[in-house]
Amino acid sequence: MRRVAIFAVVILWAALPVLNADTVILTDGTKIEGKVVEETEEHVKIETENGTKTIPRDSIREVRKQEPPKSPEPEKTPAPSKDKVEPEKPLFTFVHLTDSHCLTTKSNPGKPPKDPAATLVGIKINHWKDLVNSFGILSGTVNYINKEVKPNFVIHTGDVTDKSSLADLKKAKKILDTLKCPYHACQGDHDAVKTEGVYNYLKVFKKRCASFDCKDWHFIMMGIYPSEKELKWLEEDLDKSKEKKVVFFTHRLIAASQLVRFAFKQAGVACLMPKAEKVKKALKEHGNVVMVLSGHVHMNLWMREEGMDTAFTSTDALGERPHQFKLFKIYEDRIEITLFTGHTASDIESGEKGKWTSKAFRTLKLSVEKVEKKKLPKK
Repeated sequence: MRRVAIFAVVILWAALPVLNADTVILTDGTKIEGKVVEETEEHVKIETENGTKTIPRDSIREVRKQEPPKSPEPEKTPAPSKDKVEPEKPLFTFVHLTDSHCLTTKSNPGKPPKDPAATLVGIKINHWKDLVNSFGILSGTVNYINKEVKPNFVIHTGDVTDKSSLADLKKAKKILDTLKCPYHACQGDHDAVKTEGVYNYLKVFKKRCASFDCKDWHFIMMGIYPSEKELKWLEEDLDKSKEKKVVFFTHRLIAASQLVRFAFKQAGVACLMPKAEKVKKALKEHGNVVMVLSGHVHMNLWMREEGMDTAFTSTDALGERPHQFKLFKIYEDRIEITLFTGHTASDIESGEKGKWTSKAFRTLKLSVEKVEKKKLPKK
């Protein structure tokens, strides 16, 4: 069977010259097949199986040349469809981190809990700050944000340090200065320990209140203990931003559920910002505040306040296990929030990409209508 197949291939190969032969037809009807190798006005040369023949023109009626077989055209890559939908890009992104509690120390208060993320009816019950590694945790997190997250800016909602010493504040700021994007750090209560701490923070970070724009959004930062002058500044700043969507950020909560208030009262810790009601009133009157970001409680909370179309959210402490921060992606019609977890100080300080994990936290739907100017009630 194999010999028959080989013989058939040989026969076909031998027949190829004939199948693809040129033909010279003489005046008497004789056909000579072969390969025409030369044509002039006087003669035609054709190579045949019996040799090359030169035939005078006056003896030839017609010369038929076999056209060479056309090579198959390469397949054309189809042009990209105009209907193909590209992945939607956010207008901008930012990171919210908080409560890094940086402290120069050689010892930690006790051992870490077995389950640092344990909660009871939604309230985190295991709190343990890794103070010994606090600067390494902040530095490793900043490196990860620079390499992998790459936001437009970073917000730190206070307790940058644990005791607000001038040396610790300077060291923490030096780490934050290595971010490859702008950052904004507000003052927490641990950044204002006694009068000395208040002034140490101002020496290093210069201001307790500030505001800035990104695209058509307005961001307002306010420190832990606002003065009456700063509250007036807040109202004036909100007045100037009536046509923008607003995000307000501070250290402590300005709104909390009864459960959260009860839990913190039992722990002997204040959860609400001093003058929280005045701040909340100013935000409510303007009606274009989309979200309020806070720290302080060392929990990932999401709350609504009756009569306000505003989301109140806090992020867990970076300096406390399991070491978390959030990424906010701003779109025209929504905000997508992702929670990043570093787990342990050694994981974060290793600098390995795979040590961090992330998961979707929440999506906040937005009105696509342009924010209209709203008349403030007369005071």
